[in-house]
Amino acid sequence: MKKMIQTVVFVLVSAVSIFPSAQDEKMEMSLRTCLISALENNLDIAVAAFDPEIQDVAVQRAGKYFIPS
Repeated sequence: MKKMIQTVVFVLVSAVSIFPSAQDEKMEMSLRTCLISALENNLDIAVAAFDPEIQDVAVQRAGKYFIPS
């Protein structure tokens, strides 16, 4: 039983040491790169890009109710 526990501990320690930690990787970024990355990954900005088109459709729909045909 003791031998089996030692084997399991050895395998776990070996597995942890083989795979590098994600925290070890450092990525240097300039301010410009940070801003571009933030703008590309910001969902609020992506949604806001469609806002003018959404408002155009809303105006067209509203016009159908108030403008006589």
